Amino acid sequence: MKKKKIKYFSFLFLFLGLGITVNIVGQKYILKFKNTKKVQNFFNIIESHNEVDMDINDNYLGILEIPNLHLKRGFYDFQSKNNSIKKNIELLNKSIMPNQSNSQIFLAAHSGNSNIAYFKNLNQLRENDIAYIYYNKKKYHYYLKQHYQMEKNGTMDIKNNLQTSSLYLITCNKYDSSKQEVYVFILIFEEFY
Repeated sequence: MKKKKIKYFSFLFLFLGLGITVNIVGQKYILKFKNTKKVQNFFNIIESHNEVDMDINDNYLGILEIPNLHLKRGFYDFQSKNNSIKKNIELLNKSIMPNQSNSQIFLAAHSGNSNIAYFKNLNQLRENDIAYIYYNKKKYHYYLKQHYQMEKNGTMDIKNNLQTSSLYLITCNKYDSSKQEVYVFILIFEEFY
C-alpha cells in the first residue's frame, strides 16, 4: 500500500512538475511572441510613417531623407498650396534645384512638438551626418558641413562661401525664439534610383 502511495505521489509530483515547466516555458514563449509582435508592429508603424512614395496623389517635387533622424518626407513645388511651413517642409523660393550647377536648396520646417514639426530633431545632427534629396529620378547625397545660428528677423541672411552645391535646413531654435538654426549640407555625389 505504501509503495502504491509513493508511486502515486511520484507520478503526481512528476506530472505537476512537468505541467509547471511546460506552463512556464509556454508563458515565456507567448510573452516573447507578444513582445516580438509588439516590436514588429512598432517598426511597421515607424516605417509606414517614414515611407514617402512619389505617388501621383502626392505631387511631391522631391523628398528629403535623413537616415540618422528617421526622417523621410516629401516637399512641394513653390507654387503648390501645400508648400507651406504650416503644413509641411517648405521649399523656400530662393532655392536652385540640385540638377543645376551650384544648386542651393533651402528647406524650412518647424522644430516644436506638433505633428508638423518635421525638423524637431535636427539638433541631434552631428558633423558629417548624411542627408538625401530625391529629385527628378536622382538621389543626391549630402553630408553635414556646418551648423550655425542666426537672428530670426524675417529675412534669410545665409552664409554661402562654399561655392558648391548645397542643402540648407532651417528651423527655429528650441530654446531661444529669437534665433534660427541653419544646417548646411554639401553635395557629395548623385545617382539614378
